[in-house]
Amino acid sequence: MLRRATGKAAAEIPKPFVLRVFNQLQVAILLALFLHISSLLGVCPGTLVDGVNGSKLTTLAEKELGGTEQLARFFPDVRPIGLPALLTLSRSGSPSVREGVVVEFAGTERAIFNSSLPLEFEDRVHLENERGHGIEAKVVAVQYYDGKIAVAVQILD
Repeated sequence: MLRRATGKAAAEIPKPFVLRVFNQLQVAILLALFLHISSLLGVCPGTLVDGVNGSKLTTLAEKELGGTEQLARFFPDVRPIGLPALLTLSRSGSPSVREGVVVEFAGTERAIFNSSLPLEFEDRVHLENERGHGIEAKVVAVQYYDGKIAVAVQILD
């Protein structure tokens, strides 16, 4: 049989947690405080460097590489260019699909760009620049990163 607590014991029951609504400024301040404390504790990746009077300071690590930058590491002949282009994907039995892309890295044989199209290894694509010059290419690598697809193509022309 269960009995209900009376007297002083009943008053000590903790109240339920109430979630407080924060405004954007409060969230920003809390986030900055969290990042500052975590960097002091060494939670954030960083590098120790010599500071004033020989003290050690923690610096934040380099920014994380995006999908195209990660792919570019595997193709040493490509260089950053940032050229807008029109990408056309043609598959047999399906209508052609087009998308505007920015070719972020390119070389004499390859190009690397982000796409939202469902590109796969060995897909044939057509890239056309703003002046209407186009090339045929074949997908040779795909890197999924932050909801995007970084694509490396081998130029066939």
